[in-house]
Amino acid sequence: MAQRVADAGHDSFNFSSDLELDLATQQLRVEELQAALLGLELQAGLTAEQIKETAEFDLELQLRKCNPRQLMNILALPPPPTADHRALSHLALTARAGGNLEAIQIEPLTLELDDSRLTGRLEINNLSPTNLAFDLEVDQLDLDRYLPPEAAEVPATPETAAAGAAQLPLEMLRQLQLDGRLAIANLKISGLRLENFLLQIQAADGRIAVEPLQGRLYGGQLASSLNLDATAQQARLETASQLNGVQIGPLLRDLTGARERIRGRAEVEYQLQSQGADSDQLTANLNGKAAFTFQDGAVVGVNIGRLLRQTSALAQGRLLGEQEREAVTDFTELTGTVQITDGVATNRDLRLRSPLLRISGEGTANLVSREVDYLLSTTLAATAEGQSGRDLTELQGITVPIRVAGTFDNLRYRPELGAGGLEQLQQNLGEMGRRLQEDGPSALEGLLGAPPPPDNQEAPAESAPKQEEQRPEDRLRDGLRQLFR
Repeated sequence: MAQRVADAGHDSFNFSSDLELDLATQQLRVEELQAALLGLELQAGLTAEQIKETAEFDLELQLRKCNPRQLMNILALPPPPTADHRALSHLALTARAGGNLEAIQIEPLTLELDDSRLTGRLEINNLSPTNLAFDLEVDQLDLDRYLPPEAAEVPATPETAAAGAAQLPLEMLRQLQLDGRLAIANLKISGLRLENFLLQIQAADGRIAVEPLQGRLYGGQLASSLNLDATAQQARLETASQLNGVQIGPLLRDLTGARERIRGRAEVEYQLQSQGADSDQLTANLNGKAAFTFQDGAVVGVNIGRLLRQTSALAQGRLLGEQEREAVTDFTELTGTVQITDGVATNRDLRLRSPLLRISGEGTANLVSREVDYLLSTTLAATAEGQSGRDLTELQGITVPIRVAGTFDNLRYRPELGAGGLEQLQQNLGEMGRRLQEDGPSALEGLLGAPPPPDNQEAPAESAPKQEEQRPEDRLRDGLRQLFR
């Protein structure tokens, strides 16, 4: 240890103070206490009365800037693993504390930790069980810096999945006594960035209420509440939330660290209930409802306009050009409601409107298995120029069903020919065949993302079969059958 102290440059020790102790009157006075040890510089003043009984005291304390990580190294204590290796490198404290050994009031309190500055008051009414009251304000806080580094992914097995379920500390929650307020001007948590964050919490006898839980984020406002009842063998959870005017694309990117699935200005509200002893049980037992509206945005990962053009292209035996860099479906408004029952979310009224498309949808998403089974009914409302495609006027008003399947991380989209879609498709084929009969092959020219052949293109060899040998409606039907197979 002596070598570690020397390596850190803290091999000097200083201590000075004026001390007065009167046992007859049970009074203690410590003035101008100064100490320097192991990189810590401390100044304090203390007065105490009834030191043999209740030990009433008044303490003024100042801890000058120090490096907690370096101190832990000197004491051969492993520092906690943090995502940012520079975290826990700066600490300073100024406080005044008064009370007795059973109840302590700390006010004013100023704490500096790395780039954060905390001020306010703290009351410690008991330590076992914990009984705290606080009113604290923080200028900025990046909680992600202090989380453990991301571990390498472990292959999922039933054993690792069970071990990964976060157990709720029910016994600790039942003993918790809290009455507090926390305000943070700028907060980063789980990748999300919030401004004017405010949390108020009350906890007693196993019942915990958090309300309000609010803040500004991504151009909008969050307002939430949470109630947890830990008195029973399984905790019971109720939560409600509203997101107003939030840009959902940047929010999802910061939250997941991956490409967002949807963009736009979001209005979302939900009320959820669940019960369980760990996170998996809470997910499997989740019930509630939600409603959402997204405006002026896009669905990312699929270009439904291109799917329609691809359907037509395959029907004529042609291929589209190179896929666009990013597949998106633009919309002016996307709305719907969700009913959640035992961890399965069901939607029956999805509506998407755009200059190009009208889409309705229904299906389910299993929050436990993360599997999606969803059917979109897509109708061309106008031309495809807004989706960077050739004109699709000839398909206007025709409905194409599209199946969405897979997992949350790997969704797949394909046109669907099922029992429900067969009749619709037959009607669509008949309509398209009628148009072909009336207008000839020119009815589909320019619909497939590839320009019509130039005038000077050579005629096909005599041995090659001619397109006219097969009726247009038959050729269309055969191509679509190949697509939907």
